[in-house]
Amino acid sequence: MWKTLVLIFLSSSALAHPVTYKGGVAMFSMHRPDSTQLQANYTLNRHFAIAASHIRKNFHHDAAEVSLLHANILAYRRNSAQSQSNIYLSVGGGLNAQTEANGFAAIQLDHETDHFYSAFSGQTFGSLAQFQTPSDLPFSLRGRLGVLPFAPNVDGLQIWAVVQTTWEPHMHQPVEITPMLRFFYQNVLWETGVSIDGTPWFQMMVHL
Repeated sequence: MWKTLVLIFLSSSALAHPVTYKGGVAMFSMHRPDSTQLQANYTLNRHFAIAASHIRKNFHHDAAEVSLLHANILAYRRNSAQSQSNIYLSVGGGLNAQTEANGFAAIQLDHETDHFYSAFSGQTFGSLAQFQTPSDLPFSLRGRLGVLPFAPNVDGLQIWAVVQTTWEPHMHQPVEITPMLRFFYQNVLWETGVSIDGTPWFQMMVHL
């Protein structure tokens, strides 16, 4: 029972989940020199949240900025006494800086215990007129491995060690490997790191 309660608590800390608990509000921001992503979501029930996002990216050939409304869906969850696995889907649309209609889709898969997690996510967005040529749409694929070296402390600061690999073929640096530290205290999660090529990474999430 104790391990199950700890795992439920850590599910908010090890990963930035796009669906939380009924009535929960989450504010999320990610910052790199060539991209920014902001999101606010409200969870209507344990399987569904509504969200608003703003994404800015500087590609190697141009730039894009888009504001979106989308649905976040918990498509699958498996709980055991010592682990949890999830699949989340997001779909929606909005307008870019040129007021052109854009579509948005994302997926996140994760598996975690009280000391270890792995995650994979993918995301794409772009003008609806471009869907006939999917290779032109910007996308990102991201994989992560993280460990909590010490015993979980549900009342204090938790510090995770994380390695992240990102593939974004439309960006100036298509592949990035980023070691980082992820911190969680009460309802605030933040992480910071620098890729092996020197690109800083900062991300923050607050549950209200």
